[in-house]
Amino acid sequence: MVDQLRDARLAATGYHTDAVLWAAETQLLTPGTAEHARADSDTRTAEYLAGVYSIRAEHLAVTADARQAWHTVTEPDRTRYELAGDELVRRGLPRDPIPQTADQLALLAPTSPTEPPSEPTRQLTPPTPAPGPRPTSYRCSRQPRLRRRSRTGGNPPPERLGLCRERSAPRQKVRTPPGASVF
Repeated sequence: MVDQLRDARLAATGYHTDAVLWAAETQLLTPGTAEHARADSDTRTAEYLAGVYSIRAEHLAVTADARQAWHTVTEPDRTRYELAGDELVRRGLPRDPIPQTADQLALLAPTSPTEPPSEPTRQLTPPTPAPGPRPTSYRCSRQPRLRRRSRTGGNPPPERLGLCRERSAPRQKVRTPPGASVF
């Protein structure tokens, strides 16, 4: 990051110097000639590039400052990490222990198509239709006819939930004898 910042600042300074020199040369040339037009174009290009690299240097400076602040803030954590590594080595263990998740990564490795699967796969069968004729029309006995909702959301219509009966089926009332409890 520091190298990029230095290079951007050097490029911005170089293009700014070129723009100043080429502007002075442009003033010496006769206006309206091809050389004057070319020198003027080169001057504007150098001024543009000087601005681009100046802005890049500003952005890189902000990034470099943020990285330096992070480095300063994390200094105690890095020191603890180094001391913990030294203690592991002193105890005869590796400095950087392998995390347990690395062992589990082998489980995620794809198998080649020539190898048989490790466990049998379950075959899914389509649902079988219920025996008997399907009713042709439905009418909800307890709810008024609902509008169908969109396919993407909302509640399904009552006939899809099995809350409706066939139209031809008569509604039966259950009569309780006098004095009998309903519950």
